[in-house]
Amino acid sequence: MPFPIHLRITSEADGSWRIELGHRDIRPVYGQLDRDDVAALTREVRLALRPEVMPFILLPGADADRARAEEEVGRSLSRVLNATPDLAASLAWQLGAAKERKELVVLVVDAEDPDIRSMPWELLAGSSGNSLEASQDALVARMTPGRNGASPPSEDANQLEILTWCPAPEDPVSAKLLSYIDALASQFGMPTPRRVVDSASLPASLSDEGTAQVLHVICHGRAAREQVELLVGEEGDRLAAGTASHVLAPVLGEVDLVVLHVCEGGVATPSELDGLVARFVQAGAPACIAPTSRLSLEASQAFLRSLYPTLVSGGSLADAVAAGRRAVRALAMPHPDSRWYNQVLFVGDLRTVARPCLVHERWVPEGWPRPSPDAAALLDEAFRIACRTGSGFVGLEHLALALSRMPLGAAGLERVRFQLGLRREQFLQYLATFVPVAARKADWSGTLRLRSYAAQLRPGFGLAELWDVITKDRNHFLREMVRSRLMGPSSLDSLHGDRTEHSMEWTIEMKAPRPVNALQVLGGPEDGRVLRMRPGDLVGRWSDAVASDHTLYESTILVDRRLSRRHLRWSGEGKVELLSRSRALIRRGLRETLPKGVVTLEEGDVLQLSRATWLRALIVEG
Repeated sequence: MPFPIHLRITSEADGSWRIELGHRDIRPVYGQLDRDDVAALTREVRLALRPEVMPFILLPGADADRARAEEEVGRSLSRVLNATPDLAASLAWQLGAAKERKELVVLVVDAEDPDIRSMPWELLAGSSGNSLEASQDALVARMTPGRNGASPPSEDANQLEILTWCPAPEDPVSAKLLSYIDALASQFGMPTPRRVVDSASLPASLSDEGTAQVLHVICHGRAAREQVELLVGEEGDRLAAGTASHVLAPVLGEVDLVVLHVCEGGVATPSELDGLVARFVQAGAPACIAPTSRLSLEASQAFLRSLYPTLVSGGSLADAVAAGRRAVRALAMPHPDSRWYNQVLFVGDLRTVARPCLVHERWVPEGWPRPSPDAAALLDEAFRIACRTGSGFVGLEHLALALSRMPLGAAGLERVRFQLGLRREQFLQYLATFVPVAARKADWSGTLRLRSYAAQLRPGFGLAELWDVITKDRNHFLREMVRSRLMGPSSLDSLHGDRTEHSMEWTIEMKAPRPVNALQVLGGPEDGRVLRMRPGDLVGRWSDAVASDHTLYESTILVDRRLSRRHLRWSGEGKVELLSRSRALIRRGLRETLPKGVVTLEEGDVLQLSRATWLRALIVEG
């Protein structure tokens, strides 16, 4: 969770600076930087970053001279933090305490004087002389002079939406940036960005339960000031109906973040941009990311490429900005419009940077991309069912239970929903056959089978796409749960599209027989686990008193107590010796009871060792 520290700098009448450093838990510490030190500091900053120190040829990766100049600036600015021993000690203690708590420190620089505010505070160096950001000790943000004190709007959001406002979309650079933002939204599972043009392109309110909004304002060079004035209006002016300001003024009070892009092809001065940012915040935006000068397309793209994956995965705004700046730093472009500290985070209130996230991370199996809202709703419900039933894991059983309760019309899966609804009690009874072990911890990463689907899912996958991936897996557990009740082949058609049971039987009969050499767990907390068998191998329930070569339920919360600690022995060539009573063998949809003794397995056979533990016979290559 981000930890904001407030650094307030006030210019006194005699030219000195009064410094105040504090945070939410302790009283602030004060210091003073005298007039001579202030003059030296401002002179050093101005000289170090003057244009003539830049190389004539600007190449990616050739930014060493520029980086050294920026380090000098950071050390000069650090005089503020080291103005008195108390200030230096307070900051060092707070940085250390935050690191122990694994919190990201956000040093928020607050200055009313525009000359102080326009300095490159992002370059601030710590006591070691290295940049606070480069060493990942802290992120530097700035307080706007027009702070609004409003609370961030979307506290319970689990979906991110992008809006874009661009008064000149025909401009080549603006068009490229708009296209890039669209591609990012698709890549990270967000809805298609909404173009804000006029009142017809917006609802009466943006408020959408569960959705956080980011507004991108894309302007062009010197026109930026005039363009943004259309957006927010002159202070105190009445907003004329039909103007852009009339349309968009309410939007700024509802979005979670504004990102201002000032593209190439012109120059907007730092003071002009500072004024524009203040207008955004005065109009209600809790935070704004904006450049202090024009911004290159490459830098904008690199920044956004790291900003959005952090936000959509549940990271904080501070974490996302830090990731974006690191991506721009990696470009190593020496020109000022491509430097990492040109992407400045402005906030109107310390609470904005203290937010743990803009979007709460929704549960997905480990390795899965972010889903679309309909698939996310299914996964959320599956997770809630797993919690309510005390499962300690999420598997296909929970997805089936969740889908059986989805609203009618969900992704064209009404028939599947109906079939699974008929078996809802069957799935609940299956889960109830397991016994919980209180001393063990839950594993919410998803079963091995669910995690194995990750490579087949694209970012933003929908409910129908997810179900298609599941049904393409011929070995999954739901197939056997359906036909274990002798429902007949037609019941599987609805779960597996056009692949009927009869066609599968024909395929199996035509294959040359090969001995199976592995067993795969079906269902339960270890669904998808493959046991590679060798002659003499024993399979059974884990016990500290009796050893097996393949132990089941060794670390899971749910355990099958009906499974013997030595339930079967592998004899080789597909032959299994059943050492304990087993329920059944399922072969090509037919179920037969098994006594103790030896059984020869064929590929695809399912051994139902107990009501909870099922194993499928496989041929594993290699």
